[in-house]
Amino acid sequence: MTAGFLFSALLVVLAVLAVECRNGVDLSIPCDETAWSCLKNSGISFGKVRVYRSVGQLDTNAPASLKSAHSAGMTDLDAYIFPCITTSPYNVAHNITCKSAADQFLESVNYLAKDGISFQHRKGEVFLSRMWLDIEDENPSKYYDVDPAVNQAFIKEMTETAKKINVPVGIYTTKTYWSQIMADTEDYSTKNKLGNYEYPLWYPRYDGVDSMDFFAAFGGWESVLIKQTGGDVGLCGLSQVDSNYML
Repeated sequence: MTAGFLFSALLVVLAVLAVECRNGVDLSIPCDETAWSCLKNSGISFGKVRVYRSVGQLDTNAPASLKSAHSAGMTDLDAYIFPCITTSPYNVAHNITCKSAADQFLESVNYLAKDGISFQHRKGEVFLSRMWLDIEDENPSKYYDVDPAVNQAFIKEMTETAKKINVPVGIYTTKTYWSQIMADTEDYSTKNKLGNYEYPLWYPRYDGVDSMDFFAAFGGWESVLIKQTGGDVGLCGLSQVDSNYML
């Protein structure tokens, strides 16, 4: 094998890695087209926007932020839900009654659809590839029930609803959160025929490092798709924006 061939092969490998490893953001505040254009020009290639809040309300900023991202040329977009559970300590203390898991998911999807934002490729609409479920909490529990069995039933209802309407779902969590909230269940680490996780993992680890070397298997997951590398990092005039890295 010649040195020239090896050098060419190395260039190909580096080029593939450069394409596959990408940086993105997630946010729960308004973001207009100017800010999205700035993010895109800064090397950001994907974005995730909150559409449902843990207090049982739609995030009314979501449609405009997603449409602005699309107008700015962002093509890899998702939404995420922070579920509302009536029996969580916070909601009990504040007398908040939440809708069912199924209704929260359907309400979120339908709310976006009214603004031409969907999980299906349709001409003239903003396409989202996945809905993510935010499964995180404080210790002791605040936003989820203290009983993992209650949380498991809730998330199962939400994911089964997603399947019925063909909306792909991902899970945002850590090993600690998953143990506390979901009792280490492995129900969401199944793979499809292509060998990809049916519910890919988005893992927050605020070390500012674009690498997945930190990851230790849990819940049946042996790899992570997206790493949230920092919180409120401050980009393009946005104070509350989180940085992410994707393989």
